[in-house]
Amino acid sequence: MEQTPTPTTAAESVVAPPMPVGDETADFDQWIESRGTETPETPAREPAEPEPEPVAETPAVVAAGEPVEEPEPDPASEAGRTLAKHKSSLQDRINQATAKQREAERRADALAAELATAKAGATPAARPATITPAIAPAGYVTPADDPEPTQEDFQDQDDPYMAHAKAASRWAARDENRKIQYTQTQQFAEARARIDAEAAARQTEQVVAAHSARFDTFRTTHPDFDARLASSTAVTTPVMGEEIAHADRGPEIVNYLLDNPAESVRIAALSERAQRFEMGKLAARFEVAPATGPARTAPPLSQALPPPKPVGASATTLARDPASITDTDEYIDRMNAEEKRRRRG
Repeated sequence: MEQTPTPTTAAESVVAPPMPVGDETADFDQWIESRGTETPETPAREPAEPEPEPVAETPAVVAAGEPVEEPEPDPASEAGRTLAKHKSSLQDRINQATAKQREAERRADALAAELATAKAGATPAARPATITPAIAPAGYVTPADDPEPTQEDFQDQDDPYMAHAKAASRWAARDENRKIQYTQTQQFAEARARIDAEAAARQTEQVVAAHSARFDTFRTTHPDFDARLASSTAVTTPVMGEEIAHADRGPEIVNYLLDNPAESVRIAALSERAQRFEMGKLAARFEVAPATGPARTAPPLSQALPPPKPVGASATTLARDPASITDTDEYIDRMNAEEKRRRRG
């Protein structure tokens, strides 16, 4: 009977002797014994520790714009050095982009704040210092041909904010000079008006003093003057009163109007220019009368005609008493003729 060889392991094939052929039982026992003494014990293999499963790295949550810090690779190998160099270059680019973004955001915020401040009418602190315009004096108006520049006028410039700041600074200097000149002109005009008013006040005081002195003198010869003045129906206007105050024969003119109230009403109804003319006629009439005396009326006017013109003499205007002329145009012509005659004479 043919024997089928028993399968053996690789180790048994190396160290175990071939099983003898013959007495199968004895030989098998002997083969087992010899195999048990000659075959070395194979050490039991310790169970291998299970390798930890790779854990996927969870990306770190970082704030927007913050640089990402990644773990440094092992520089022991060439691949590690290459990876570290690549990561360093990438991180530099990320940091540069982040810095640029922050700078752009900062500039955008600054420009937005400046624009909001400019719209509110205030001078932003980031702008270059400009000349503070003087407080506009009362009545000052900015010229229409030089208005204050606005931000919209410089939108086409490379730097509209700086261009507007420079233009606003130059305009403020011009406007301040205009305000100073306007203030000086106003101060000069006020000083001139004050001087004129003071001179007029002094002159008025002198006129009033002289007028009062003349009336005091007139009362010495006309004791009933104040009583007649209080009960008279004669009227006067400011223009008539001014002419009376400046006339050397003012008391006589007033006395005449008290005796002739209708004449005062007639003169008061005239225009201002005609009133001055009529009062001048009365003043000229009383210039030939004595300053004092009991007479209350104007001196009688002569009704006699002037003497005949000499033969061969040139034609001249007939001489008439100015006080007898009642027509305004005739009086003016008469006075002009007298003036020409005096210049020729």
